[in-house]
Amino acid sequence: MGRYRRHLIALAVLVALIGAYAGAGFLAVPYFARQGLQDFVHQHYGRKLTLGAIRCNPFTLTLEVSGLSLPDADGQPLLAFERLRIRVQLASLWRFAPSFREILLERPYVRAVIRPSGALNLADLGKGFPSAPASAPQKSPPPRLFIQRLAVISGTAAFEDRTRPFHAEFKPIAFELRDFSTTARTGNDYTLNAASPEGERLIWSGTLRLEPLSSHGVFEIADLHASTLWRYLRESLPFEIDSGVIAIRGDYDLASGAGPLGLKLNVRSTAVTNLGLKPNGGAQRYIDVARIEVTDTRLDLAKHSLDIAKVQLSGGDIKAWLSQAGRLNLLELLTAPAGQGTAVTAARSGEGPPPAATASAAAASGSAPAWSVSAPDIAVLGFKVSGEDRQVSPAAALLLEPLNVHIAGFNTSPEDTLDITLDSAVNTSGRINARAQVTPKSGTVTR
Repeated sequence: MGRYRRHLIALAVLVALIGAYAGAGFLAVPYFARQGLQDFVHQHYGRKLTLGAIRCNPFTLTLEVSGLSLPDADGQPLLAFERLRIRVQLASLWRFAPSFREILLERPYVRAVIRPSGALNLADLGKGFPSAPASAPQKSPPPRLFIQRLAVISGTAAFEDRTRPFHAEFKPIAFELRDFSTTARTGNDYTLNAASPEGERLIWSGTLRLEPLSSHGVFEIADLHASTLWRYLRESLPFEIDSGVIAIRGDYDLASGAGPLGLKLNVRSTAVTNLGLKPNGGAQRYIDVARIEVTDTRLDLAKHSLDIAKVQLSGGDIKAWLSQAGRLNLLELLTAPAGQGTAVTAARSGEGPPPAATASAAAASGSAPAWSVSAPDIAVLGFKVSGEDRQVSPAAALLLEPLNVHIAGFNTSPEDTLDITLDSAVNTSGRINARAQVTPKSGTVTR
């Protein structure tokens, strides 16, 4: 009887321990997680964190959080997601490090806003954490961490710049990281896919390591509307880009090693199709280019060099005229209207760079090695240039079609000499052929 009693006691203790473990997982973890998150947000940000259900299954080592939303200072969502699921591996016990089988984030939302003062709203998130120490800490390896799969599904990123009228949204965003660890013994492969409502797409994949910091991969930007870039830069540009589609493909190599961080960027191909330029607010395009191709652009951050193998512009149409007042219309694409520009923007916001910051930036730029740029093969093919002098009546007309220009040997070295060739029909009946060598520094032209 005593033996059975000991068994019953052991069984009762085991059941009690399992019950306590289950109660802690199913009830205590969600309760304290909710309280801790909401108290942290209220204490450090002075905002109310919205949380849906929090579920924890201690037997499958799974935590699920749904319906989280952190408001911005203006009450609009700053960060949010529909569901977060975290599955922990038992391997955490013998690895002595957090090991996750899966981290899955569904329908996340982030809203980045540059406020009228120039401050980024996401910088508010740093208020909840201690400031960095004044002295640089000793370098130490990153903590051990293992993630079998991290995935972001159907994400949305919104960006707004209130210093200029610009808003953009990217969705859906998908990201996946597999077999990641901070021990440099795993594959650490990632993929990122993002799109805008207009069909613009970003595709990015590669590998990522933390010790030493390095990343290698390929990227592609497809169907990017040139007008999207113009809408953001419009206050800094004296012209309007109302058409054009951009495609970019390339690869990169980021490594720190024993020295400073180095970046090598190889843009294998850049193509711009159907680009159109006109004055801001104008009704007529002054310049149309059917296709721009840039081949093998190589950027080396450590060497401060930018090398472009070939640039080719094809099928352009340039409309030029002298008005009755003697003003060339193309100058409207180079001269910003009154009240436009960064100085006006700074004045409107009541801010400008402090003199000390300007001086330090100038000093920094002066001490940095100069960048070298080379583009040895630049070609303009099949252009049409129509010109009119409207100061006389009837207007005198000039037509160059097809106009072909080739510039060889361009680089930023002081001794650079350009070989320029030009060939074109003139007013359908004449022809011009010219060749010259030009030294930009001295202005010397030789035939």
